[in-house]
Amino acid sequence: HQKSDSSEKVNLKMLTKPLRMPAVWLMIGIIFATLTISTGYYYISPYVTEVFGVSALLGAVLSSSSQYIRPFASFGAGVLGDRINNSKVMLIGQIGLTIALIILLVTPASLGIIPILIACLMIFFCMYMCIAMHFAIMDEEYFPPECVGTAIGLICAIGYLPEATSPFVAGVILDRFPGVAGYRLFFVYLFVVTIIGLLLTLIWLRRTKARRAEILKGLKK
Repeated sequence: HQKSDSSEKVNLKMLTKPLRMPAVWLMIGIIFATLTISTGYYYISPYVTEVFGVSALLGAVLSSSSQYIRPFASFGAGVLGDRINNSKVMLIGQIGLTIALIILLVTPASLGIIPILIACLMIFFCMYMCIAMHFAIMDEEYFPPECVGTAIGLICAIGYLPEATSPFVAGVILDRFPGVAGYRLFFVYLFVVTIIGLLLTLIWLRRTKARRAEILKGLKK
C-alpha cells in the first residue's frame, strides 16, 4: 500500500512538473501566437474581395495558394534552421508576419491589389516557416526525459487552441463590427498576438543562448 502511494506521488509529480517549467509556457505562447495567424488568414480573402473589389474566384485562389507555398516554406525553414538555428528561423518568420500584417492594415484601396498580394504571399510563407519550427526549437532547451511526453501534451493542448479561438474571435468582432471595420480589427488582433509571440521568441533566444552554444560546439566536434 505504501509502495502504491509512493508511486502515485511520483506519477503526480511527473504530471505537474511541466506546469512549473518556464520553457513549456514559452513554447505554448510562441505556438499559440503563430497558429493564431495560420488559423485566421482565411479572412483575408473576403477582406480583399470587399475592399479591393477582386472577384470571388481570385479571392478563393488567393486562399488556396497557401497550400502550394507550404512545402517550399517548410523546406526552406529546415535548410535555414540547419545553417543558423531553429529559434532564429522562428524569429525571422515572425518578423515577416509582422511586416506583412502592417502592409495589410495600412494599404489603401487606391494602391490596388499588388501590395496586398505581396503581403499575402509573405504571410503564407512566413507562417509555414514558423509552424515548421514549432517543436524544432524544443531541442534548444533541456526537458527532463521523464516528463517530455507530458510537456508535449500540455504544449499541444494549450498551444493549439487558436484552431478554436481564432474563428470565435473573428466571429465576435465581425458580428459587432460588420464589413471593413471588422476585418481590420481582426487583423489588428492578429498583429498584436504576433508581436507577443515575437517577444516571447526573443525571451526564448536569450534563455537558450548557453544551450545553443553547447549544441553548436558538439556539432563542430
